[in-house]
Amino acid sequence: MGVIQKQGIANTVISYAGIAIGFLNVLVLQPYMLTPEEIGLTRVLYSISTLIASIFPLGLNGVVVKYLPEYRNGGDNKGFLGFIIAITAVFFLAFSLLFLGFKNNLFSLYYEKSKLFWEFKYYVLPMSFFIGFSTLLGMYLSASFRSTVPTFINDIALRVFSLIITSLYFLKIFTLQTFVFLFVAGYVVQMLWLLIHIVKHDGFSVFNFSDTVWNRRNTQRFLAFALSVSLITIGNMAIRNIDILMIGKYLSLEEVAVYSIAILIASFIELPAAALGKIADGKIADYFNSSDWVNLKKVYYDSTRILMFVGCILFLLINLNITQLLYFLPPKYSSGSIIVNIVSLSALSNMCTGINSSMLLYTNKNKQISILLLVLLFLMISLNYFLIPLWGLIGAAIAVVITFTIFNITKSILLFTYFKLNPFNSFSTFVLVLSAIIYLIFMNIYIENIYWSICLKSMAIVLVFLVVLYKHRELIAEKTMFVKLINQIKNTILKA
Repeated sequence: MGVIQKQGIANTVISYAGIAIGFLNVLVLQPYMLTPEEIGLTRVLYSISTLIASIFPLGLNGVVVKYLPEYRNGGDNKGFLGFIIAITAVFFLAFSLLFLGFKNNLFSLYYEKSKLFWEFKYYVLPMSFFIGFSTLLGMYLSASFRSTVPTFINDIALRVFSLIITSLYFLKIFTLQTFVFLFVAGYVVQMLWLLIHIVKHDGFSVFNFSDTVWNRRNTQRFLAFALSVSLITIGNMAIRNIDILMIGKYLSLEEVAVYSIAILIASFIELPAAALGKIADGKIADYFNSSDWVNLKKVYYDSTRILMFVGCILFLLINLNITQLLYFLPPKYSSGSIIVNIVSLSALSNMCTGINSSMLLYTNKNKQISILLLVLLFLMISLNYFLIPLWGLIGAAIAVVITFTIFNITKSILLFTYFKLNPFNSFSTFVLVLSAIIYLIFMNIYIENIYWSICLKSMAIVLVFLVVLYKHRELIAEKTMFVKLINQIKNTILKA
C-alpha cells in the first residue's frame, strides 16, 4: 500500500474519530450546555478569524506544497520552512496595520444584531494569527507526507479540548470571558504543538539560513506564485465562511447557531475528501514537477470515483435520518433539517468531482481558478444579500448549493478542456442513479420508533452499497485505495 493509501486511511480513521467527538460536543453537549447566542458567538468568531487567516499568508501555503519537493532531503529542507515563515510574519505585520485601521468599520456591522460578538471582537486578530500559522505548519507536514499529526491535532485534540472547556463552563467553573479565552487558547496550543513536532523530527535545520533558499530569485518566484494563488486561497475561504458572516449581520447569533449545526452535519459528507486531499496535494505537485502524467491521472481518477461512492452513502445516511437525528437536540434546532437537506447537495457535488481544486492549482492553472473564484464570490455575496433577507437560513443554504455546484462542475470542465481528464464512467452514472432511487423510496417510508428508523434505514443503505461494490468493483478501477483496503482486510482474515 502506497503513501497516499496508508496516510489517507489513517487520516480518514482519525477524521471519523474526530467526527464522533465533534458529534458529542457540537450536536449533543453544546446545544444543551450553551445558549444559541453563545454557540453563534464561537461560530462567527471562528469564521472571521479563519477568513483573515487565509488572507495574510497571501498564498504561501500553496508555495509550500508546490516548491518543497525541490528542497526536501530527508529532514533537511535547507531552511525552506524558515524562509516561508519569515515572509509570512512580514505579511502578518503589514496586514495587522491595515486591519487595525479598518476594524471598527468591520465590527460595526455586527453591533445591532450580534452584540455579544462585539464584546469579544478583540480576539479576532490574535486568533487569526494562530490559525494562519497552524495552517502553514500543517501544510508543510502534509507536503512532507506526514499529515497524520496535524490531522490528529485538528480533528481530535482540539475537539476534545473544546468538549472539556464547554463542560467546565456549563458547570460554572469559570465565566464566559474565560471560556472564550480558552477557546482561542486552543489554537495557540495547536500552533506550538505543530512547531515542536517539526523541530523534534526535523531539527532546527529547517530554520537555518541558506543562500540555496534565501536568495533574490526564490523571493521573486515564491512571491509571484503566492500572489497568483492568494486569490484562490482567500476566495475559497471567503466562499466557505461568507454565509455565516452575513447571517450574523442580517439575522442573529441564535440563527447562526442553528445554521452552523446544520452546516456541520452536512459537512460530515465531505470529510473523506478533506482527509484524502491532505495527502494527495503533495503527490500531485510531485507528479506534475516530474511530468508523471500516468500517476497524476491515476490519483485524480481513483479519488473521484471512490469519493463519489462514499459521498453518496453518507449523503443518504444523513438526509434520510436527519429528522430523527435532530430529535435528540433541543426543539429550537429542529428547523435545521431543511438546511441540512439543501446544503448536503453542495457537499455531494464536492465529493462527486474529487480533488479537482488541487489538480488545477498544482498544474499551473491558478489564473483560471482565481478568476472563477472571484466570479463565484461575487455570486455568493449577491445571492446571500438578496436571499437571506427574503428567506432567512433557507436562502443562505440555497446560495451555498448554487455557488458550490457551479464551482465544482466548472472545475471539472476546465480539467477536461486543458488536460482531457474525465474520471467519470458508467459506474459513476450507476451510483448516482441508484442513490436517487434509494432516496425517493426511503423518504416515503415512515417508521414510528426513531431508533428503529435510524438503524433499519442505515443498515439497508449500507447493505445495498456493499452489494454494489462487490458486484461492480471492477468498474471503479483496478488497485484503487478502496479495493486495496478490501483485499488487505480479506487477506488478514484468511491468515488469521
